[in-house]
Amino acid sequence: MTNTTSRAPYTRQAPPSFDKHTPKSVIVYGPPGCGKTRNAKKLLKGFGLNRVEDCWDGKHLETVGVLYLTNEVPARFSSSRRAFTLKEALAHVRRTAR
Repeated sequence: MTNTTSRAPYTRQAPPSFDKHTPKSVIVYGPPGCGKTRNAKKLLKGFGLNRVEDCWDGKHLETVGVLYLTNEVPARFSSSRRAFTLKEALAHVRRTAR
C-alpha cells in the first residue's frame, strides 16, 4: 500500500503589491521647492502607483508601480511618455479624476 498525498498544483502569482493593472512607473520633475513631495500622495493615487522614490538619482528604474520625484529628468528619459513636469502630472490627475 502506498501513501499518497494530494497537492494543489503550483501556480505563480504576482507579488501582492503589484497586479496586472498596476501602471508603469512615472517620473515627475521640477525645481526644488515646487511641491513634488507635498503632492506625492495625490499623484500616487491619481496614477494608481504603489510607492514613491523621492530625490531620485536617475540610475535605477523599476518599470512598474513607482512614482519617481526628481529635480531634473535624466537625458535618457527626457522624451519618455512617462516623464511629466509637476504641473503636467497634476493636470493629468485632475483630468482622470473626473
